[in-house]
Amino acid sequence: ADCFYELDDMLVINPDDCTDCSACESECPEEAILPDDEAPQEWIDFNANADFDNLKNITDKDQITR
Repeated sequence: ADCFYELDDMLVINPDDCTDCSACESECPEEAILPDDEAPQEWIDFNANADFDNLKNITDKDQITR
Protein backbone atom coordinates (compact mmCIF):
# COMPACT_ATOMS: atom_id res chain seq x y z
CA ALA A 1 0.00 0.00 0.00
CA ASP A 2 1.45 3.31 -1.07
CA CYS A 3 -0.75 5.39 1.21
CA PHE A 4 1.64 5.61 4.21
CA TYR A 5 3.79 8.66 4.85
CA GLU A 6 6.34 9.32 7.57
CA LEU A 7 6.37 12.33 9.87
CA ASP A 8 8.97 12.85 12.60
CA ASP A 9 6.99 10.94 15.21
CA MET A 10 4.31 8.93 13.40
CA LEU A 11 3.09 7.46 10.16
CA VAL A 12 0.08 9.00 8.49
CA ILE A 13 -2.24 7.70 5.79
CA ASN A 14 -3.15 9.71 2.75
CA PRO A 15 -6.91 9.16 2.53
CA ASP A 16 -6.83 9.82 -1.22
CA ASP A 17 -4.51 6.83 -1.73
CA CYS A 18 -6.13 4.52 0.84
CA THR A 19 -8.07 1.59 -0.61
CA ASP A 20 -10.05 1.00 2.62
CA CYS A 21 -8.78 -2.58 2.87
CA SER A 22 -8.48 -2.26 6.70
CA ALA A 23 -5.24 -4.27 6.77
CA CYS A 24 -3.47 -1.49 8.68
CA GLU A 25 -5.98 -1.29 11.52
CA SER A 26 -4.65 -4.33 13.37
CA GLU A 27 -1.04 -3.10 12.94
CA CYS A 28 -1.61 0.32 14.53
CA PRO A 29 -0.32 0.26 18.13
CA GLU A 30 -2.35 3.35 19.03
CA GLU A 31 -5.64 2.19 17.53
CA ALA A 32 -5.66 5.54 15.75
CA ILE A 33 -6.89 4.36 12.37
CA LEU A 34 -10.56 5.20 12.04
CA PRO A 35 -13.11 5.42 9.24
CA ASP A 36 -13.68 8.97 7.99
CA ASP A 37 -17.05 9.19 9.70
CA GLU A 38 -15.46 8.37 13.10
CA ALA A 39 -12.27 10.46 12.82
CA PRO A 40 -11.84 13.48 15.11
CA GLN A 41 -12.13 16.81 13.30
CA GLU A 42 -8.46 17.66 13.99
CA TRP A 43 -7.36 14.70 11.84
CA ILE A 44 -9.86 15.46 9.11
CA ASP A 45 -8.39 18.98 9.01
CA PHE A 46 -4.83 17.59 9.09
CA ASN A 47 -5.53 15.35 6.09
CA ALA A 48 -7.18 18.19 4.20
CA ASN A 49 -4.13 20.42 4.68
CA ALA A 50 -1.29 17.88 4.57
CA ASP A 51 1.27 18.22 1.80
CA PHE A 52 1.72 14.51 1.14
CA ASP A 53 3.88 15.29 -1.92
CA ASN A 54 6.62 16.54 0.41
CA LEU A 55 6.47 13.67 2.92
CA LYS A 56 8.45 10.45 2.70
CA ASN A 57 6.24 7.77 1.14
CA ILE A 58 6.56 4.41 2.92
CA THR A 59 5.91 1.40 0.72
CA ASP A 60 7.69 -1.20 2.86
CA LYS A 61 8.07 -1.60 6.64
CA ASP A 62 11.87 -1.58 6.22
CA GLN A 63 11.69 2.05 5.09
CA ILE A 64 10.44 3.31 8.45
CA THR A 65 13.25 5.30 10.07
CA ARG A 66 11.85 5.85 13.55
